[in-house]
Amino acid sequence: MNPDFPVFPAALEAEPWPACVLDMNGRIVGVNGAWDRIARASNGPLGIEVVGTRWSAHITGAELRAWYETLLHRVLDRGAGESLRCDCNTPERYRLFSSRFEPLRRRPSSETVGVLVLTSLIEEAPIGERYPLGTPDELRYRCADGLVRQCSGCRRVRVAGPPPAVWELVPEYVATPRQDVSHGICRLCREIYYGMLPKEEP
Repeated sequence: MNPDFPVFPAALEAEPWPACVLDMNGRIVGVNGAWDRIARASNGPLGIEVVGTRWSAHITGAELRAWYETLLHRVLDRGAGESLRCDCNTPERYRLFSSRFEPLRRRPSSETVGVLVLTSLIEEAPIGERYPLGTPDELRYRCADGLVRQCSGCRRVRVAGPPPAVWELVPEYVATPRQDVSHGICRLCREIYYGMLPKEEP
């Protein structure tokens, strides 16, 4: 945590799920203790690795990264909070989180100085109860261009072939991310979680 940040909330340490504070440029200035616990479970970066970096740099996939950048600018510009739901799956567990983005203000001037990002767990279940599971079959998932398509949101993988797209969660690809992946957003995440207009999937 950054002791120089003027409004870093000490109450974040009591939160059971990851929370972080961003400055006006979207850089992470501090995380709570729950951050590392969740990072270890989901093979994510630890707090010491993310403080001082841009928050959006840790979001996989250009389209989803741009969407979150827009959301952060909206919170800062309007001075009003926003909420969303999103998956944060591990190889074994389906986890649906709520994320709240709140502007932080310096008192007594009420000047906005950053954004507080709070997450909380809504639902958790064995991953196979929520998504069809696949095995790491090269022929099943490798598209004609040689890449594997993975959703930046739920982390499911698109079965190769013509539309309509079929997406499966491959636990091995979540546990050990592939290098030959092209990230996009599946129709489910696009319509349900990220509020984007659906478009035809490649």
